[in-house]
Amino acid sequence: MDESRCDVAADARAVLCVRPVLSSKPMTATPLDLSGLKCPLPALKTRKALKGLRPGDRLVVTCTDPMAAIDIPNLLRETGDVLEEQTGSGATLVFSICKAGPDGRADGA
Repeated sequence: MDESRCDVAADARAVLCVRPVLSSKPMTATPLDLSGLKCPLPALKTRKALKGLRPGDRLVVTCTDPMAAIDIPNLLRETGDVLEEQTGSGATLVFSICKAGPDGRADGA
């Protein structure tokens, strides 16, 4: 059920649309530890995790597969989600990802 409502102004030139807030929950950061998994599993599990997030939510992926440095940024180019930060420390890679909305924006708006 769509509870959106649009009111047409008296002069019929302006329309004001009001959409309810879908959830009052704050946007979250979800950790995903994929250490020890080899290609293609880090990218596949990252894709699956992103599907369960709301626009604006963060996913922090930790992995040890060096191919993830290529695979995860390529995945995000396909999905339209935003790689906010990629860091490496020794054999560990960490990706901070922001889930984009249907319009491609990652700010949750």
